[in-house]
Amino acid sequence: MKNNPFFDNPARRGAFLSFAWIASVILVGGLLWLFTRPIRTGALLRAANRNIARTGETRRLLAPAGSAAGLGTWFTLTDESGGAAEGSALVFTLFSGARAAACAAFVDDRGGFEKFIPLGDVQVIDDLPEAVYAVYRERILRARENRR
Repeated sequence: MKNNPFFDNPARRGAFLSFAWIASVILVGGLLWLFTRPIRTGALLRAANRNIARTGETRRLLAPAGSAAGLGTWFTLTDESGGAAEGSALVFTLFSGARAAACAAFVDDRGGFEKFIPLGDVQVIDDLPEAVYAVYRERILRARENRR
C-alpha cells in the first residue's frame, strides 16, 4: 500500500484531523438542532403558556405560525376551552440595556398592539423606559404587517 504524500507531513496530518473533528462537531450539532425542533417548540409552548396563565390572560399559545425575521416566532392563539381565539402572539427576547427577558406580545386581528406579557423576569418589563417600549411596539407591528 502506497503512502499518501499529503499525510506524510505531521503538520498537515494534524491540521486535517483538527478540521475533520471540528467539521464533525458542527455537523452533529446542526443535525441535533434540525431534528429536535418539535421538542424545542413544545418546551417553549409549555413554559410560555405556564407564565401567560399566571398573569390571568385567558388566551394561550397554540402552534407556531411563522417567524418574524430576527425578532421572534409568531404563534396562533387558543382560549382556555380549546377554541380558536382572535389575534396572534409574538414570542421574542426583549433587551433593555444589558438585561434580557423573554416576552410575548399579543396583537389583534386588525393589526393593533394589545400588550406585552413577560415570560420570565417581570422586573425588566416594569423598568422598561417608554422609548424602548415604543421601539419594540413598532417593530412588532411592522413584523405583523410583513407577515400578512
